[in-house]
Formats: sequence, C-alpha cells, structure tokens
Amino acid sequence: MLRALRAATAWPSPRALPGGEERFPSRTLPRVPARGAGGPRQIESSRHGAVMESAGEWIREARKAKGISIERLSAETRVHVDTLRAIEEDRYEIFPAAAYAVGHLRSCARVLGLDEEELLRRYRAEVGEKAEEEEQLWGNDVEEPREKRRSLLLPILGILAIALAAAAYLYLKRFRG
Repeated sequence: MLRALRAATAWPSPRALPGGEERFPSRTLPRVPARGAGGPRQIESSRHGAVMESAGEWIREARKAKGISIERLSAETRVHVDTLRAIEEDRYEIFPAAAYAVGHLRSCARVLGLDEEELLRRYRAEVGEKAEEEEQLWGNDVEEPREKRRSLLLPILGILAIALAAAAYLYLKRFRG
C-alpha cells in the first residue's frame, strides 16, 4: 500500500525533460583507449592535413626535451603526479568534467612553453566534440559566486559602518559626557 502511494505521488526526476532528454547531461568524458604497443597515438591535424602526436605525447616529449622530471612538473603546475601521468597517457576519463582536463593541460602548456591552443586542439581531436559541449554547458557556473560576493559586499560594509559609528558615539558619550 505504501509503495503504491509513493508511486502515485512521486515527483518526476528534476533531470528529466519532455521527450526523455536529460536537463543535465552526464559529465563523464568518453573513454580514450590507452596507448597500446603500437607506439604513440597519432591524430590527423585539421589545420595541415598532417599526422600529429596526441596532447599527452606532446606534453611528455616537451617535458623530456627540457629535462624536467614529472615530479618537478607536478610541483610547478600544482597538479598531482598521478594526474600528470594520466594526461601523458591520454587517460582523460579520470576527470569528472572536461574543464578539469582543459585546466591541467593549460597549466602544463604554460610551464613547458607549448602553444595552449594547439594543445587544446589536439585534446579535442582525441576526445571529440563532447568535451567542447561540456565546457560550454558548465563553463559559466564559475562566475556566479563572484557576482554574489560583490552583491553582498555593499550591505556588509554598510552594516559595519553603522556599527562603527554607533560604537564611536557610545565611546565619546561615555568619556566626554
């Protein structure tokens, strides 16, 4: 009886939209197979029509060419060593959303002196369009807390100013009068 009542009064899922679509698509990235025995993965470049190495391979080669250990790169980028290893092995499925992968790739590019945009082109060629869609869906959420902080700043400063004025008034009244 209780089950029937719950089923009759159950709310639809907040993720469900008419037509069976989900309001918030899954945040997981498509699995990119790890590099196999065939050597580095190569991707066809859309700009030049040539074959290029993957984003992870490019980072690894640049790091080795500069003589930087993965531990030192970790310290300079503040990205965990295991995460850097996953990036170099093109295992992007460890990230909960594409924004994390993009941020870590940008950090690596800055430290290693690589072209960020080219690195991100290689990354997007590997994971496909889903990563770009996720960036667009979830990318704007970061700015809302800053706006809220700004909107709360003025009232808080006003309350502090009133409290300070009241304290100064009471102090002067007590010792001067």
